[in-house]
Amino acid sequence: MQEKKNMVISMISFTGKGLTCSCEIARILQEHGMQVKVFTKCSRMKHADPACGNLAEAPVYVEAPVEEWGTARMQEKHVLIFVGACGIAVRAIAPAVRDKQTDSPVLVIDELGHFVIPILSGHIGGANALAVQIAEWIHAVAVLTTATDLNDSFAVDIFAGENDLAIRNKEGIAKISAKILAREKLTVSVDPGCGKDAIDKWKKEFPPETEFIEEPSAAAADIRISAEKDLASEDVLLYLVQKRYVLGIGCKKNTDVRKIEKAIAQSLAETGISKDQLGVVASVDAKKDEPGILTWSRQNRIRFVTYTADELMTLKGDFTASEFVREHVGTDNVCERAAVLACDGKGELVYRKHAYDGVTVAVAGKVADGKEDFTKN
Repeated sequence: MQEKKNMVISMISFTGKGLTCSCEIARILQEHGMQVKVFTKCSRMKHADPACGNLAEAPVYVEAPVEEWGTARMQEKHVLIFVGACGIAVRAIAPAVRDKQTDSPVLVIDELGHFVIPILSGHIGGANALAVQIAEWIHAVAVLTTATDLNDSFAVDIFAGENDLAIRNKEGIAKISAKILAREKLTVSVDPGCGKDAIDKWKKEFPPETEFIEEPSAAAADIRISAEKDLASEDVLLYLVQKRYVLGIGCKKNTDVRKIEKAIAQSLAETGISKDQLGVVASVDAKKDEPGILTWSRQNRIRFVTYTADELMTLKGDFTASEFVREHVGTDNVCERAAVLACDGKGELVYRKHAYDGVTVAVAGKVADGKEDFTKN
């Protein structure tokens, strides 16, 4: 599930009773730190100013067809909650559904608030986990239909998301799930470059009968986990790549997300690092609410973290210093220091500060088990 501070929930209802339910649920979600926008298609509310409790914003009446509303919200990578019938939700999102790795999480709640049903992006997008959480908060029943959840089985896509692993061939998820549900043994090939600590952790999370094979090995494996991007072998059902890079970023206030996108794309092109190898985006806490960075990280499902200027200045090392930056935010460098700090003390710069039209970018790589060459390109 996305972090609360970077999650935007758009909730829409269709009747007066549904709107009342929406407002009450939104209030509870806001009390738990979530950003919620309430919309309604209830015609009686078109010219009314409905009571909305203690919501941060009043509900908005939607003039456009629900399909247009749903498509726009999915393009913005919002979490969508429909308070009404599942059929309405399906029709609303159908034009925008593309790929399980990028689709927005979508949930349906009946207008009496009895059931919470995730219908899209249950694992990778976190809809299932969010449904369980919301159901607990509003005293409802979470209705999960995913086979691995129903059978309380290991879910490889959840494992990948929780361990900063990019899925290179999404069609392999179903194949691995089928083996698990059939209680067949899994074999996992692991690149030693991923680091002993990470590998030891992963071994504890897989089903106990899983066999781990250390690369290089001639033996075929069901799952391959690599420290670097590579082409998936044909005899591997699922190929996972470690997200071991952190992107540090700074920008002028209210920089347009398109400029941020362009700056990041140029930097990654120069480094040869792909976007799905980024596990974290990091900056100074003065940028914690920067709209462009928040939007980019949400759209790309990359965690965004910030640090105080004092925390950034505690790092020792060779950083590109700027007195102008120090005067304005309290640290002599944002992007390089933030990138290294977000590597949990095991980072090394692989791409120093570059400036692009008001945006500064740097990239650090996580060093595995003290191996100094782990992040070298």
